[in-house]
Amino acid sequence: MKFFKILCVVFIILAVLLACGKGSGGNNEEQNSSADWPWEDIPLYSEAFNLEEYVDPGIRMKFDNPEGRTFDTDKDFETLFEFYLEEMPKHGWKPLSSMDPTNRVAIMKWESEDGKIYVEMVISTDPEGNARAMIARCPQN
Repeated sequence: MKFFKILCVVFIILAVLLACGKGSGGNNEEQNSSADWPWEDIPLYSEAFNLEEYVDPGIRMKFDNPEGRTFDTDKDFETLFEFYLEEMPKHGWKPLSSMDPTNRVAIMKWESEDGKIYVEMVISTDPEGNARAMIARCPQN
């Protein structure tokens, strides 16, 4: 039941972000450099833009010091989803679960090899069909 509530909060936040014009809208002028990406152990998709700091309220309730980022791409959902399925293990992450994409939304959960860090990703699609990612990196207590 708690997981369902958290999942509902994530979907509501995604809907609000998309409704408020946070989708890429094809504007590639706001490309972000990897210098804006705080984590060496989580790959940044090379064509990411509109990089912003963000942590979902549900994640904040579960972890003491979460860090989060969102970004847009002009690529499709499958491209971004497959990128993280392939690249995260190369950077030392073990999948805890990977929800099969439903309605162009996927929640991916990862744990560092030593079990000290948890990562949750939500990959979704904006109204134009472009992929958006929300990534939270959370040290385990």
